[in-house]
Amino acid sequence: MLGPDRPPTLRLLRRLSLAALIAFAHAPDPALAIDPTPPPTEPAKAPAPTPSGKEKTDPPPASAAVVTAFVPGIPTWVDVPGDKQALVVQGPADSELAIVYLHGLCGNVRAVENFSAATRRVGTVIALLGDRKCPGGRFKWGKNIDAIGQRIDQALRAVKRARGGMLDVEHPVLFGYSQGAAKAEALVSHYPEKYRLVVLGGPPRQPKLPHLGNTTAVVVFGGERETTGHMRAGTEVLAAAGKPVRFFLLPAAKHGEFGPEGNRLVGEMLSWLLDTAQGT
Repeated sequence: MLGPDRPPTLRLLRRLSLAALIAFAHAPDPALAIDPTPPPTEPAKAPAPTPSGKEKTDPPPASAAVVTAFVPGIPTWVDVPGDKQALVVQGPADSELAIVYLHGLCGNVRAVENFSAATRRVGTVIALLGDRKCPGGRFKWGKNIDAIGQRIDQALRAVKRARGGMLDVEHPVLFGYSQGAAKAEALVSHYPEKYRLVVLGGPPRQPKLPHLGNTTAVVVFGGERETTGHMRAGTEVLAAAGKPVRFFLLPAAKHGEFGPEGNRLVGEMLSWLLDTAQGT
């Protein structure tokens, strides 16, 4: 049971319905790689085709005030004072749950659109751009974990203002992919009281128990067409130590992809993560 000292996010989880999380599970979604177009922080470039053959363009930059429309699943660029814009995928208007997404090395922040059908029923995704520039308008993460943590806090505060205060900025779900997963693990180690619910997608190294020991629940996932031995090994070590953890495999996905069943699998991941937290 949840004690009175549990953070607001975990108390909020009592109101989340497992049925709502999986209602979309059988709806098909196209195989979208984490590699369509750069965000609108660099000069505009011609959009690259997605694997489905359809072109995907960025929406124009928007002020934070636009987000108060609360349109679940709709990605919107939100101004963060003193920093780059953050890409926000709205969740339900009455949900305070925040999901912070950290992309991979020179990866595409718009990868969150691959699983927006899953997150829009649960909480609001705040996807940050990395610290340092890559070719082609992409970004990667620097070594300063405290700086990344401060940027996350700034973005959370900006989105909370945009949502009229409806966002838990103290205990977000932390969702990192590839290099972002490595940074997410480091953030958990640096801020163990803040990050309790963690998703590590395609981590480049085996997840380590000393870094994740204070978490409430951990999800690790990889693609069917990439090497996942180190991911599974880390999951087994965490489980042997009594940590609530689960490994998920994305069908037909290489590293850098969510595959044709991305929405369904991310929905199952979040369902398990939140349901596990609710039961602790």
